[in-house]
Amino acid sequence: MYSLYEVALVRLLQVKGSQRPDSEEGMIRMELMGGEWGFYIIRIADIEGMAHLIPVEENKLWLVNNRIDFNMWNELYE
Repeated sequence: MYSLYEVALVRLLQVKGSQRPDSEEGMIRMELMGGEWGFYIIRIADIEGMAHLIPVEENKLWLVNNRIDFNMWNELYE
């Protein structure tokens, strides 16, 4: 008997600096997690949510956009 899983390849990030939105943008900064490239295969069912990330430095530093709403999302990605 075989089991079937839906999986995703993810790249893990970690908080850079404070865990509170206190930078000049009022958002939390994220950077790549250290280690062996930080790529992992996980079950899609284990994903708890999503975040809208704004790149600051390509493939190096992102802001977590805690201000976006559905109207803005639709306007940006129509």
